[in-house]
Amino acid sequence: MSQNPVTVRFDGDVAVITVNNPPVNTINTAVRDGLNAAIAEIEARRGVAAVTLTCEGSTFFSGADIAEFSGPPQEAKYRDMFRRLESLKVPIVAGMHGVVMGGGLEIALACHYRVAVPGTRFGLPEVTLGIIPGAGGTQRMPRLIGVEKTLELILAARPVDNGAGLSLGFLDAEVQGDIRAATISYARGLIEEHNGPRRTS
Repeated sequence: MSQNPVTVRFDGDVAVITVNNPPVNTINTAVRDGLNAAIAEIEARRGVAAVTLTCEGSTFFSGADIAEFSGPPQEAKYRDMFRRLESLKVPIVAGMHGVVMGGGLEIALACHYRVAVPGTRFGLPEVTLGIIPGAGGTQRMPRLIGVEKTLELILAARPVDNGAGLSLGFLDAEVQGDIRAATISYARGLIEEHNGPRRTS
């Protein structure tokens, strides 16, 4: 039996979700199941004030597992899991590094906040495979940056950097150093501003 690629630990009142699915953290059945279990654990625990989602290795989620494309459609399972993330009653922050493409960017859009270290690249390249983002990206991205800019991202299918993410508006902050520690620090800042409005996608 393969090891669960998703772990949860609690750093005080911050729930820290970490994914380790080498080599490039593709989202597959094991990752989806692990994330659903992590969400359930967090929902059942009292005293959680924020959640972070980061990945081990060289990159955040690089996208959906292409091997699943030849089987039954998986979009509904992605959408259900993303809705569970989006519906958490406390802020969830996606901490990104490396290459964040397709389903990887869609899962980040389902989080309430998005931060990234320098050098991170983002994209929705699905049109190069003859498909469109099918797990909510076409709805969540326009809420953040508008329809016209979203169409440009999707149709160009070219990756953009942190500067573009910040100027377009889907990236909330560039952070420095270890991505997990920086994301936890960002989440703690949100907790301190708890009485202010929460930004949702």
